[in-house]
Amino acid sequence: MSAKIGVMPARRAQQPRATKVVGLTLLLALSAATAAGAATTTRIRAAVGPAGVLRIAEVAPPATGVFDFDPAVSQSPEPDFSLQRLVYDSLLRVTPDGGYEPGLAEKVTVVDPQTIDIRLHRGVKFQDGTDLDANAVKFSIERNRASGSGAHRAELHAVSDVEVKDALNLTIHLAAPIAGSFFPLLASGETYVVSPAAVQRLGADFDQHPVGAGPFQLKEIRPDDRLVYEKWDGYFESSKIRLARVDYVLLPPGPGRVSAMRAKAIDAGAVDVAARTPLEAAGFDVQVRATDRSMEFISLCKDRKPFDDVRVRRALNYALDRKKISDAVFDGNAEPQLGVWAATSRFHDPSLRKYIRHDPKRARALLRAAGEPNLTFGMFIVANIPEQAKLGEIIQAQLRKVGVHVVLVQSNDVLQDYFANVKQPSFLMPLSRTGLFDVLRNFVPGSFADICNYNNPELTAIFAQLRAVDGSSSRAVQLWRKLQRLIAQEALIVHGVFTPDAYAWDPDRVANFTLIPNSVGSYVIDPFTVYAPK
Repeated sequence: MSAKIGVMPARRAQQPRATKVVGLTLLLALSAATAAGAATTTRIRAAVGPAGVLRIAEVAPPATGVFDFDPAVSQSPEPDFSLQRLVYDSLLRVTPDGGYEPGLAEKVTVVDPQTIDIRLHRGVKFQDGTDLDANAVKFSIERNRASGSGAHRAELHAVSDVEVKDALNLTIHLAAPIAGSFFPLLASGETYVVSPAAVQRLGADFDQHPVGAGPFQLKEIRPDDRLVYEKWDGYFESSKIRLARVDYVLLPPGPGRVSAMRAKAIDAGAVDVAARTPLEAAGFDVQVRATDRSMEFISLCKDRKPFDDVRVRRALNYALDRKKISDAVFDGNAEPQLGVWAATSRFHDPSLRKYIRHDPKRARALLRAAGEPNLTFGMFIVANIPEQAKLGEIIQAQLRKVGVHVVLVQSNDVLQDYFANVKQPSFLMPLSRTGLFDVLRNFVPGSFADICNYNNPELTAIFAQLRAVDGSSSRAVQLWRKLQRLIAQEALIVHGVFTPDAYAWDPDRVANFTLIPNSVGSYVIDPFTVYAPK
């Protein structure tokens, strides 16, 4: 690709930089780039089938019965943003190693922690024939910011102004020095560029008849069956798209999806880890790996007794045997969660083992010292996630060995039951997010996930520094390790495991297999790069 992006990937951090550019490498990029096995690209030398159709397994739509294809009205980032990306493309694209490359933007430059310059490719058209220009980008960002969509990350609301310089150049001005954490939004639904003319023409109907500048057009919505996308030849990089059609087959993970794959009705999709053996027997390739983008840990209300006592929180961390949890629930594929980052990350701090290790004797001593030798508390688990019940029962049994009795409480609505109303003081939290700022929001005052309004000024100050710092610098390493030590010393969560996921594909039907992280950190196949061989 001849275009250059004004962002330095982690692996090039020591190369010279433009003198006006600061904050170049993003923590999101570093997270993926340093996680072993975090992304996969398998290149197969096979002739491209120009009429190739890729059938990808996707979850069924939400209770409303439809997906949202307008980023301004989406209420959930995934799968909405991944399904919308085919229609809109994005200003930047996430690469398999977690870096960034040009998308609709030819170049992006972080001028300072509150200023981002964008230069667009020349001659890009929307699918209705109108021009994609700087005014369209401004229109889309401001429209999304004003929408109140529950799918958008908080950083979108830090945009104070979008300045149009000419048809191809614009500047995003931020109200706070958070360019480092805003930058990933340029590859996500918060900044997808919609056709202003189509929005005006279609009104509310735009949501189900989206018009973008991406490589595919949404041609058909078959409720409870599939979404059908066809290649749009007017795409500015049409020659690079090697699929004629993409079908998202609506079928949740589980035995039904595995059966459909074995029957060759689905070419690729995320599956349960347990499906690996039967699918490999059917000729599928299956990748299973744990990354620091997906985890299970125990969130605590830290201003409610007994969790206002750090000794109790530390005791719970010492009580868990994370290796046994991995073996029993994840077939040994999970990684004990030692801090915020996985062991392969440059931000990982092995010294945290002194706070996060299996030491039941130490756990019992701390509980006695805190006056809680026979502690009882309730813990929410998510009702519709099968692994939660098993994981909860194992944690329950391990804590019982140190004198702690946990009452497992299933919830169908943890947003209300735990985050809004705190009906129980703890929650076994399954979390999948890009960048780990979402994890840190568990501790920052004013954040929805900051249960019981925990406030640690030192932590908040470090967090603010990380939002602006150049992630490739040694300073970023220092800050992350300082932050993780503070979280571990104060036992702000009960560290669990980095969980594995699995993705399967038929090598006879999918060539150049590529996984990329979506907006919440799960890995999905990339229709921009794969193809169906002849």
